[in-house]
Amino acid sequence: TGLGKQLLRILVGKLLYLTSKKGMQPQKLLGYCGFLRKFLGNARLEAIEQLESERIVALRFDTMEGKRTLYIEFFTKGNAIFCDENDIILSPLDTKVWTDRTIKKGEKYIYPRLQVNLFDLNKGGYDSLIANTTQTSLVKCLASELGMGGAYAEEACYRATVEKNIVPDDLTTGQVDLLFDAINVIVNEKTRAVIVKNKDGGIKTITPFALQIHSAQSGLEIEPCETYNGAFDSILTP
Repeated sequence: TGLGKQLLRILVGKLLYLTSKKGMQPQKLLGYCGFLRKFLGNARLEAIEQLESERIVALRFDTMEGKRTLYIEFFTKGNAIFCDENDIILSPLDTKVWTDRTIKKGEKYIYPRLQVNLFDLNKGGYDSLIANTTQTSLVKCLASELGMGGAYAEEACYRATVEKNIVPDDLTTGQVDLLFDAINVIVNEKTRAVIVKNKDGGIKTITPFALQIHSAQSGLEIEPCETYNGAFDSILTP
């Protein structure tokens, strides 16, 4: 309220960001986008929420038919799942069936949950994860089981001065504690977005704050940005 019209661009499975321009638009909305317009054309977006520290964003709508949620998944190839007020799936972008999870019309939407919430990490849960991991390297444990992803898992190891490929069972108590502190610093880091460029000027990545692993690499140029959204907008919006 009071901010005027906002444009949110969603690249399923990759990212979402606020954009200042519409970019290229099709003459007619087809398929899933057409379906969503039918139900959300006059809806009010009430909230945008990340589900704990999972790579899932929920867009909460108030529509003429009642409350609706569009879940956007950003893992594997990604997906979009449109649900009613009880999280019963009205329509998914892609139907998926696994042994422990089903994404299809009429099913209850249930998202896969990690053992711990990275944004509400307590020492007990963290210690248990490290002690019981089946991963053979620390960086893989942090990336997949803690949900940090590869780049931030490497950043945590670098800041804690712990070898990223060490077997978790070989960590000392001191290293485990240093790593816990480094993870919490990263999670609470203030957003000061940067674009990281290769020596040829090509874009390597965009991060919400400068990573020490990039600063330590020769040949990379780190360019500050006014906003995180603006960095993506300037590069990715056609």
